[in-house]
Amino acid sequence: MRMKIVTIGLFLVFRAAAYGQESASLSGGVIDAELSLVGEAKVTLSDLKRDTKLQTVTNNNGIYVFEGLQPGEFLLEVEKDGFKKLRVERLRLASRDRVSLTLKLEAAGEGSTAVTLSGDVEAVSVDLSSGLALDREYVENLPVNGRNIQTLLLFMPGVVNPAGGIGGVDDLNVNGLRASTNYYMVDGVNANRG
Repeated sequence: MRMKIVTIGLFLVFRAAAYGQESASLSGGVIDAELSLVGEAKVTLSDLKRDTKLQTVTNNNGIYVFEGLQPGEFLLEVEKDGFKKLRVERLRLASRDRVSLTLKLEAAGEGSTAVTLSGDVEAVSVDLSSGLALDREYVENLPVNGRNIQTLLLFMPGVVNPAGGIGGVDDLNVNGLRASTNYYMVDGVNANRG
């Protein structure tokens, strides 16, 4: 009996881990015509295939987040008193997408009460699994002693130093691959040794 419970428990743990790896997320901000943040806006995400809806409200900084989404095609709607309703149709999310969308609301006035963005909406994916680019301003503002390239690379998801901090850039493993498969560039110039 105990073996059966352990087996079922392990199955559920691995199933949950696999679900988390295949899910997508959508986040971003809501702004107005003057580029001011819009807090307390109602954001609704409708899964068109599964006929389900998720709702959230932007925080005081105008930020919204939807996590654990199954891949598919979505309808995104934003509503706030004093603004026209915004609809983003045919928003596609793929497995493991990390998408950020900034949504701009128009002030309500005469005429149309809604703004619709239709067609295939291409969003900016911020999934870092295949590479990372750090711009100069980001690097200069990091609290890293000496701004060593190896220390900066350790900010990237999937990067580990198997030597425990001893050694150079050539000792880093990225996403489980051997250190010899890495290719480094600094300001567009090859930074590999040898």
